[in-house]
Amino acid sequence: MRKTRILVVIVSFNGERDIGDCLKSFESQTGSGIEIQILLIDNQSEDNTVSVARKFMNVECILNERNLGFGRAANKGLIKSIHENYDFVFLLNQDTVLEKEAIQYLVNAGINNPNCVLSPMVLNNDHQTDEEFSKAGITDSTKSLNFIPAIAWFLPTDIIRKTGGFDPFFFHYGEDHNYCDRLLLLGFGLKVVTEPVIIHKSSPSTLRNNKTKHEAYLKRNLLNPLSDQNLWLTRIIYDRITGKLSGTGFRHLITFYFKNYSSIKNRKNLYRQSPFLD
Repeated sequence: MRKTRILVVIVSFNGERDIGDCLKSFESQTGSGIEIQILLIDNQSEDNTVSVARKFMNVECILNERNLGFGRAANKGLIKSIHENYDFVFLLNQDTVLEKEAIQYLVNAGINNPNCVLSPMVLNNDHQTDEEFSKAGITDSTKSLNFIPAIAWFLPTDIIRKTGGFDPFFFHYGEDHNYCDRLLLLGFGLKVVTEPVIIHKSSPSTLRNNKTKHEAYLKRNLLNPLSDQNLWLTRIIYDRITGKLSGTGFRHLITFYFKNYSSIKNRKNLYRQSPFLD
């Protein structure tokens, strides 16, 4: 009987403090019917992230020559999953720790939910709901979702083939929002499974800049295939006046809008064509 093949994709950047704990937690992932390969894609870390990762068996490392950002780096793993016929991709943050047999739980849930991108429930070090999950309004009893933070996504490869990769317009922040928008556009679902849970630690490379995140949020709104883009310019002017958006962020967005105007207007059609997997 053929085993279920899972490609674990971890995009790393200066994760020396956390990557060892993350990879060590895979030693407790058992299951006679599953095959796990770990792919670490490093965005030119300046510490010993890669050296630590190479101490673990079954870890392949790709070293980018420059920092590609999260989405473009992750796309390398998504492309590999298709070319090598994996059944699922487990897209995982470098600062997470899995509980025992977490992947077996996710495989079972994935088989029962072939049209959904899944996530385990994510907790912080104090075993409380992760901050990003709380801000998204996600609890262990959440039924209908239009967004799940990409901390630990479990994606059927068939969905990746139809949805494509992450939009390279996003360097960091906003790419997971955009991908969720596109999943919903194509009729796929998002679901949090109550088992397993994973721990999401805090690391220096994931410290948030609120105005940078807000800039990414506004870019996501511009590219959202489910929303009306006509009011977007009014929105960013209002946010600049009220101080939610910095002067630099405002200039970035205006420049981005006019520089990529034709491509932005065609994005909804592009998102139906499985883009960004070449």
